[in-house]
Amino acid sequence: MAKSKSMAKIKKEDLAAVKRMTPSERLKLAIGLSGFSVKLMKAGAEAGKNAARKKS
Repeated sequence: MAKSKSMAKIKKEDLAAVKRMTPSERLKLAIGLSGFSVKLMKAGAEAGKNAARKKS
């Protein structure tokens, strides 16, 4: 229970910081996290790659 509570706290506080990250930073962070958070970061990195592709 304590683990999920701390994960939720981290997510809420760092969400803005994660949004400012580059896709490679998100992938590095994803390696350090587990389960749902990894999927979330990979999805964010994928979205970042797609956005970069559209710009160029």
